[in-house]
Amino acid sequence: TLGERSFEKCTSISSISFSKVKRIIIDDCAFIGCLNFETFAVENANEISFRKDCFINTSLKELILNADVMNFDDNCFNGCHSLKSIEIECKEKFELNQKTFFGCESLNEIKIKTSSDLNLHKNCFSDTKNLISVELIANKVIFDNNCFNNALMSSILIQSDDDISINSKMFGNYQGPSEKMIIKSLSNLTLHKNCFAYQSKLKNVDLSANHLLIENYCFDNCSSLSSFAISKSFDVKIGVLQFCNCNELENIEIEVESKLDLESSCFADSFNLKEVIIVGGNVKFNDLCFNNCKSLSSIVIANTETVDLSAALFYKCKSLEIIDIESKSSIKICSGCFYEGKKLKTIILESENIFIGSGCFFNCESLESFNIKNAQMITIENNVFEGCKNIEKIKINSKSSISIGSNCFLKAFKLKSIDLSCDKLTIKSFSECEQEKLFSNNSDKLVKDNNHHLVHEFEVLD
Repeated sequence: TLGERSFEKCTSISSISFSKVKRIIIDDCAFIGCLNFETFAVENANEISFRKDCFINTSLKELILNADVMNFDDNCFNGCHSLKSIEIECKEKFELNQKTFFGCESLNEIKIKTSSDLNLHKNCFSDTKNLISVELIANKVIFDNNCFNNALMSSILIQSDDDISINSKMFGNYQGPSEKMIIKSLSNLTLHKNCFAYQSKLKNVDLSANHLLIENYCFDNCSSLSSFAISKSFDVKIGVLQFCNCNELENIEIEVESKLDLESSCFADSFNLKEVIIVGGNVKFNDLCFNNCKSLSSIVIANTETVDLSAALFYKCKSLEIIDIESKSSIKICSGCFYEGKKLKTIILESENIFIGSGCFFNCESLESFNIKNAQMITIENNVFEGCKNIEKIKINSKSSISIGSNCFLKAFKLKSIDLSCDKLTIKSFSECEQEKLFSNNSDKLVKDNNHHLVHEFEVLD
């Protein structure tokens, strides 16, 4: 036991270390006034207890702790203005109480690792404005409000075997990570409403969890955010208006195993978003998900089980050029999904069952090619390609049936060839102009089965 004020004003002390000590107690104000104290290290202890104010206002620069059990009272390192690095490894559950490292303004690096639970209480790292790296690894990490209030850090890594829950008050006045944030949970990860909103210096986000929930407006006004990735997650749900005024965000990558649910207007108003890549799972996009993403040029969806694209999904996506969707079971594209996609040029779809709703590509005047691969059943409803005045070639390959609705190619003035491969073809009514241009005396060339013979059933309704 180092008793109360036991080393007060011992100005020659520069370091203290302990090794293989069963129990260590540092009492109140034990090192107060130690102006040349730089290193405190404990290795392989059974238990360490830090009493209130035990290192307050010392010149401590480095703290290294390794023990089975640790106890921290309030304010024990408060005002250690020279403290630069903290490295803590603990086997049992431990807590950092209020203002444990409050005002450690020179602190650059925090590494905390425990095989049990870690609880960060209110203001425990507040006013640590020069953090470069924060690394928290635990079975479970619990954050109280304002635990990093007014802290500014370059990067943060949070890794947990159990649940992680982050609320809007963790960083108090919206300072938080300035460059990179990595959060990994083997269980549930919840980012609550507005939790990283207005963090103007946050650049890169990488999330991974078994079950990931991102509530509404989480990254609202993160004006420096340039990349966002979700990797190796089982199921993911992302709420509305995540990235409003994230004017540097260009790339989004999401990898799921089971389910991805993107709420209405999820990525809306991400003005500089250019590319979205989604891999795996059952994917559902709700209405207006990419509304007003003016710079979005490419959507790639691969190795999924099902894909469901809702109405007006890409409304006002004036730069969208390429859609490439691969799904094992089904692709459903609702009515008006790509309405007036003025620059959309190429569409590639591959799935067993494909449904394309009415007017899906209405007035996509730059559309040049449309290709469906390896499908079993294809349904294309009315007016799907109406106003696609530059499309020249359509190629649709089905192992079973193709159904095409009425006026599907209305005002597709440059359409030269339709290559349909199937066993059964059903086509609803065409205008006389369309019928003459596309099918009169050409059905033997345009409509073939998989062996390049005429289809077994060719039926023009009405």
